[in-house]
Amino acid sequence: MRRPVIKRFNYTGRKTILPVDVQIVVANNAAAEPSVDAEINLERYGLPPDSLIYLEAYRQSTLMRFDWGTIARQKAPANCTLADFGSLAGVRFRVKVVEFSAARTAQPARLLAIADQIAAIMPHLPPGAPASLLDLVPADIHEVWRLEFEDGSEPYLAVNQELVSNLASFGRSDQFVSMILPQVLRSILERILVVERFESSADSSDWQQLWLDMAHLSLGAGSAPRPISSSGGELENLLEVDEWIDEVADRFVDQCHLRTRFSQWWDDGDNP
Repeated sequence: MRRPVIKRFNYTGRKTILPVDVQIVVANNAAAEPSVDAEINLERYGLPPDSLIYLEAYRQSTLMRFDWGTIARQKAPANCTLADFGSLAGVRFRVKVVEFSAARTAQPARLLAIADQIAAIMPHLPPGAPASLLDLVPADIHEVWRLEFEDGSEPYLAVNQELVSNLASFGRSDQFVSMILPQVLRSILERILVVERFESSADSSDWQQLWLDMAHLSLGAGSAPRPISSSGGELENLLEVDEWIDEVADRFVDQCHLRTRFSQWWDDGDNP
């Protein structure tokens, strides 16, 4: 029996699927288009076994939706290729669990549970390739690059698609890593703490928390200061926040040996 096509969702009372219960893997090789596979564990959520599962891949306005069977019988479709994306950069995934009975009526299907903003595991990347929270996305812009924040989504780096044809090579270059990334890191942390006044929480899975965890757990900086707003809306502890961001940036430079990478590039170019 052909499954109904669901175009509208009722978001009332939905559950949040924990990131630990969803693993997305993207396989990519030169001989074929990249394809997606998923391991989704929904036992703990008490959802009806006939509920429909959908896996969505998206980046900005591009969306692909895959029918992933039901909770009782998960089944990937025959074609899981990500054909609508010219590049995997910036692609994120979400899982939706939808009430089956609503799918047979004209009413919007009730969304029972969702996991969003999931980054895929990409085993095709070379060993030792750094995992990054920042996606590089080809874009029609006049600058060489531009840091973008859109609609509360995680930031990404738009890169001029006419000037840069190989994003992977650009992202690994000594010039990019040593001269652009430290300022990008500062800008993102300033956005999180100064502009959005985001408060760190161990229970949060927001993109802001991922960046704060990276600074604290991966780079070894102290815990991010809690933004304190005055009655007039000013950030009272701006100096404390600035000093913490300075510490994070310094640790990033040291741990990634960016001074050495810059010197090697500069010296190799026979610059004065």
